[in-house]
Amino acid sequence: MYTALILCGGESTRSQLNFNKVFYEIKGKAVVQHAYERFRNDPDCQEVIFVTRREDIPKIKELFGQSCRVLAGGKRRQDSAFIGLKEVKTPYVFIHDGSRPYFSETSLARLKTGLKNHDSVSLGMPIVETVKRVDQGVIIGDIVREGLYILQTPQAFLTSVILQAHALDDEQEYTCDASLLKARRNIVSRVVLGDRMNLKLTTPEDRTMLERIL
Repeated sequence: MYTALILCGGESTRSQLNFNKVFYEIKGKAVVQHAYERFRNDPDCQEVIFVTRREDIPKIKELFGQSCRVLAGGKRRQDSAFIGLKEVKTPYVFIHDGSRPYFSETSLARLKTGLKNHDSVSLGMPIVETVKRVDQGVIIGDIVREGLYILQTPQAFLTSVILQAHALDDEQEYTCDASLLKARRNIVSRVVLGDRMNLKLTTPEDRTMLERIL
């Protein structure tokens, strides 16, 4: 059994929206609703906890009911994750970005399989494009793509392990919970294959792609 911790804070600057991007509607539902339904359709998901900006709490309650678990987040992503983790009661926790509306049942299954032998499991996709280092519009070097992955959420953890890592605040800022765990407790994350359609709503172009996927 696991708890899904959905982080719904962050800025929406690059998406060019004047509101929290997790509330952007695709096919008649907010992005975060699509993510929520993926978890609620999984019988192993015991609870969903939302962490968002204080001013967005009423909107979350409007979407998911007044009894839903929603918490006011912190200044940084990791602060919000820590606030949510302290409320998790299940042995495992899946931490997810609320701006990722699509992830497959297969991805969830791979995460759960990985947790049988690892305390931290991340979804990842190998980079297949040619990658170059560019300076002021000029190619200045090559980057070997072998071994390079783009990580996705949800990321899955043994709750006690990731909670202890978050409690060891080193004032460094992290955008990935697996990176935080490695830096603070030297525990590496097992990477399992993700899904190329597991896109994060970041730019206006992403809206078009997600509308096609969903």
